Amino acid sequence: MNVSIQPPCPDIEGIYPNTKEMSKQTQIFDTDLPFGPLFAQQWAEWLKYRTERKLPKYKPMGLKMALTRIVRESGNNEAQAIDMLTYSMEMNYQGIFKRKQNATHQRTNESHNRVGTSDARIQALAKW
Repeated sequence: MNVSIQPPCPDIEGIYPNTKEMSKQTQIFDTDLPFGPLFAQQWAEWLKYRTERKLPKYKPMGLKMALTRIVRESGNNEAQAIDMLTYSMEMNYQGIFKRKQNATHQRTNESHNRVGTSDARIQALAKW
């Protein structure tokens, strides 16, 4: 019987994946991830992103705490958790952060109310 064994399919960069590392990640995916397959796919992208940035790999406790924080910050909402991972990669962050809502709008409102602006100064002088 002639059996040909082909190497595993290369990933995007053309490098053969480390099967030992893949089995560790698969084990983590199967047992510890809080959401479904869409989150698992985005989590795999997050781990790949961290590897590309040459950030340290998660230790078991750090991994547990990162996932706990994602669940807490997302309000146990899978779509929000996926958005957190996407946003953190888009912004080139080292950690996982929630997208800020209306941050620019709040700044513009604050700048109009400061005494340092010319309109506020004129009003303050008129009251004086």
